[in-house]
Amino acid sequence: MLQWDSNEGVEEKVKLMSVEGLEQDDPKLITYIRQRLVPPSIKPYKLNNPRKKDSSQFSQPKVLNKITHDMKQGFFVELGAADGEFQSNTLFLEREQGWTGLLIEANPDSYVKLLAMNRKAFKINAAISITKHTTKLIFKPSGYKGATGHIGQEGEGTDKGITMDALPLHSILQALNVTMIDFFSLDVEGTENPELGQDKDTSAMRRDEVRARG
Repeated sequence: MLQWDSNEGVEEKVKLMSVEGLEQDDPKLITYIRQRLVPPSIKPYKLNNPRKKDSSQFSQPKVLNKITHDMKQGFFVELGAADGEFQSNTLFLEREQGWTGLLIEANPDSYVKLLAMNRKAFKINAAISITKHTTKLIFKPSGYKGATGHIGQEGEGTDKGITMDALPLHSILQALNVTMIDFFSLDVEGTENPELGQDKDTSAMRRDEVRARG
């Protein structure tokens, strides 16, 4: 797995470059993603409700633990990580069982809050491409304080939105040198079907390379 000594100065590594249209295994894309990734924090947590052990919406970690027999030090991927605490399906695993993983959040405002939590996992502000190459998507914040939003193709509709990179999940995992995940949490507020669709043609995760235990 890719490692950093600390999370200081990571933003300075990010170079302005166009990655639109790059294939998922392109070395330029992998380098770009490594520059965008923020490593696990070495600082103490700054949670809004630190006494609450399980912040998940439906006690997902308890269900997972029945399957994995309380696995310790696993690796998760949470797509739609929000602020990293509210209804997080992975925070319990991280705090109580020594897991780490990858937190992906498209909403820039939520991502800023996520960084402030000092989660012990890799983080990236991006959308996920449903193809085997990068694209540009428009994120339009909505819902309570913009906590959710709509992701559409660039040029779709007339409302203003935030243009962002949509990266293949396969590429992000490759940038981290991760070949196995133990828990995959997908909560992107209504856009799950397209996200799941990419796995059918193995553009995001190749089942012979990335497997879910349990």
